[in-house]
Amino acid sequence: MVTKEEIREYYSNFLEHFKNDQGGTNPRHQKVFKDLRKIIKPNMKVLDIGCGTGVTSLFMAEECDAFTHAVDISPVLIEYARRYNSHKKLSYSVQDVVAGNPLSTEQLSLYYEVITVIDCLEHIPIENAIDNFFNYITTFSSNETVVYINIPDSRFINYMQKYHPDKLQIVDEAWASYALIGEMSYHGFELTNLEIYGLDVPVQYNSYVFAREETINSGYSVRFS
Repeated sequence: MVTKEEIREYYSNFLEHFKNDQGGTNPRHQKVFKDLRKIIKPNMKVLDIGCGTGVTSLFMAEECDAFTHAVDISPVLIEYARRYNSHKKLSYSVQDVVAGNPLSTEQLSLYYEVITVIDCLEHIPIENAIDNFFNYITTFSSNETVVYINIPDSRFINYMQKYHPDKLQIVDEAWASYALIGEMSYHGFELTNLEIYGLDVPVQYNSYVFAREETINSGYSVRFS
């Protein structure tokens, strides 16, 4: 099993690769930006998990005009993000979201209207994600929180693991849609949108939007009152 320290070191050494995404020209980022514009409204509070060098975080703060807090396990990536992707509505912190450590009273009082998990969940060992990651999301959620997850399609990852494992990162988990939807449902979030799309091949990535049942029912009540 890969350790957290190995994952942290791997992504700290991945900085040169991430620099290629600076400027937001990555086609996948362009797709993500389009999704985020539909979800995030001005002055919302957003938590960006696994922010890397902060490309998507900056977009949310600058283009969506949202108060954004971005976290990543790598201090090297956070340092780069603070230096090159800063904004008055954007803050960064180094955080291990699967540590399972007790949270402070101040942290427990926080909640976010939108939580984004972009190019991150697949790089967390599944056992760690199930044990702690989804609890982390729940901790910082309210009844109105929307969660956006962008992740490779499991069929794409399974193919790459079988035929081209050298092209994958240190951890690249294959999250089947039913498994992710089930895990989120267990933690109180219901699927409201799923899109399967590709950049190089038709079936390559999935984008999910989840909301609380209370939010979904509230929309029904407004429409049919």
